[in-house]
Amino acid sequence: MTTEAAPKDKAVAAKRKTLPELLGQVDTREMFTRMLGKDADGFQQNIMTVYNSGLREAGCEPESIIAACAISASLGLSILPGLGQSCIVPYKDGDKVVAQWQIMVRGVIQLAHRSGQYKHVNAARVYEGQLLNYDEHKSLVKLRAEKKSDRVQGYYFWFELNSGLSMEFYWSAEKCIEHGLRFSKSFQKGSGKWAEDPEFVKAGSVKKWLAAKEHFLTEGSGADAMSAKTSVKNPLLKWGPLDTKIKETVQLDQAVIGVDGTPKYVDTTAEPAAPAKTYTAPPMTPSGDQPFPAEKIKWARDAAEKLGVSNEQFDAWIAAQPGDEHAKAEAATVAWKKVAAKQATAKDVFSVVETTSTPADNECGFKVSGAATTDFGGNPDCYIIRDTSDPVVKYYTDQEAVFKAAKAAQKDDRVLGVKWIEKPSGKNVVRWITQLAA
Repeated sequence: MTTEAAPKDKAVAAKRKTLPELLGQVDTREMFTRMLGKDADGFQQNIMTVYNSGLREAGCEPESIIAACAISASLGLSILPGLGQSCIVPYKDGDKVVAQWQIMVRGVIQLAHRSGQYKHVNAARVYEGQLLNYDEHKSLVKLRAEKKSDRVQGYYFWFELNSGLSMEFYWSAEKCIEHGLRFSKSFQKGSGKWAEDPEFVKAGSVKKWLAAKEHFLTEGSGADAMSAKTSVKNPLLKWGPLDTKIKETVQLDQAVIGVDGTPKYVDTTAEPAAPAKTYTAPPMTPSGDQPFPAEKIKWARDAAEKLGVSNEQFDAWIAAQPGDEHAKAEAATVAWKKVAAKQATAKDVFSVVETTSTPADNECGFKVSGAATTDFGGNPDCYIIRDTSDPVVKYYTDQEAVFKAAKAAQKDDRVLGVKWIEKPSGKNVVRWITQLAA
């Protein structure tokens, strides 16, 4: 049977078209033209550049190269590694070498910007000595500019939405490498980009590196590049609003696309898809990608009605919330988090308190020197905000939206406008923020 199969295999190999022949086919050219328009010719030239830079020498299957490049084309990302948006990597799959598509850190950030929902997106390496503190539960990172060396200690990622909501993340070098070992088959075997770093050689092995007290990576190494991408891609897919199509496409990272269009993750184990947890309403409402404000409010209203809150009560509560539609939708999301966490009932959360002797609000603006969670009068879900111009002055609130606005103002070094009243606290009187000022 071996002697009969050999000529057949040779015949199949002889019939296989080369990459230039595939690129010259009408259907291939039409496919890239539909995706890229007038830029299609330049993109196909880049395919040949990438091919001649290593894929040809590796014996990579031409069909898999076309399929991988088509993913980048569909997202409008460059495949030239020097631009840091996406790249095509040869990977040995059994007895053949196939092209694996990988998105890079600049590509992830590029897609976030294009969504139109982000005001700021920033990613940076954290060098030895720069990390002061990281509270993973509150997602608060404190860094300093001075560094002890150029060794990479971790990776910082921060984004702010147009609504003012912001989140920041820190992935240590150790966390990144543990992630790589968990999900990369080649890394588990001691090969691939994840395994490339002088620090591993210095330690003797990755296992010994992980067992050490301190963990650093070398900027520019394969492990550094994979860690930088992972520390941005994972938080963004999990928490950031992105178009559904983009999210699904980015999930093809490190996949090989078959001739039938089916993705095969030749180098990854079963890494769970990022949950669609993007500031949507609670689990009992419809799920999906980042909704419009009106959709958020509608979902919250429908869910509240199921728990005994009338539409009239909910509408009155929404009307009482300060700010525009985005701010009201964010307030609804924050309120539902309290209900989902069983911190309060839906009827209490969406109640509108009417008083006849409400003290008049004072209004002021100041630059924020710090904002943190605190316990106020036995309520642990409160926040303290400090004024840069007067360290003695402190403002308190129980509104998460105000806290996040304060954090955003501190980052942008801009004035935070608030309305506040005097509120008794033991023998003292404090400034209690009632709402954000317009």
